[in-house]
Parts: sequence; structure tokens; C-alpha cells
Amino acid sequence: MLIHEVLDPEAYSKLVNSYTPEQRARVVAHHTTPDEAGKVFTKVAPKLAVYSHIVPPNVPDLVLHTRKTYSGPLEVGEDLMSIEIGERVEVRRPQH
Repeated sequence: MLIHEVLDPEAYSKLVNSYTPEQRARVVAHHTTPDEAGKVFTKVAPKLAVYSHIVPPNVPDLVLHTRKTYSGPLEVGEDLMSIEIGERVEVRRPQH
């Protein structure tokens, strides 16, 4: 299993207006885009790839963007989600 952070540059730029363009560019450069994360996942080939520390939260096209470079198992983390790792990897999401 590989847990990775991700930042969607388009969604981030639309939400953050209080930073200068240079400050926004520095924040984006400090994180991994969905395409870049997909390349890492492809290279590592984990049983399960999981996004955590998602910037901004609730990015609607996050998985779609990742699928450009990664076709394996992928989950988007959420609060109180649990992952059991054994011979199989089982994801349990909280009851809403």
C-alpha cells in the first residue's frame, strides 16, 4: 500500500485568492499533482494507492486526473476511513 498527498493545481488556484500568483505557484510546486502521483503509483505498483492530505479537499476530478497515468487500485482517503492490511487490503468507510 502507498499513501500519498496530492494537490489539484486548477482547483487550488480557483479557491485561493489571498495569495499572490508567486505564492500560489510555490504552494503548487511543493505538492504532487494527480498526474505526478499517478506516475509514482505506476512505478511502485502498490496493492492499493491511497490519497491523503488532499488540497483542496473534495476535488471532483481527482481520480479522473490520476487515471491519465495510473490504472491500478486507488482510494481517496476520508476522515475515519480505515484500511486493514493482510493478505488482502480492505477499505472501510464510515457510515454516514
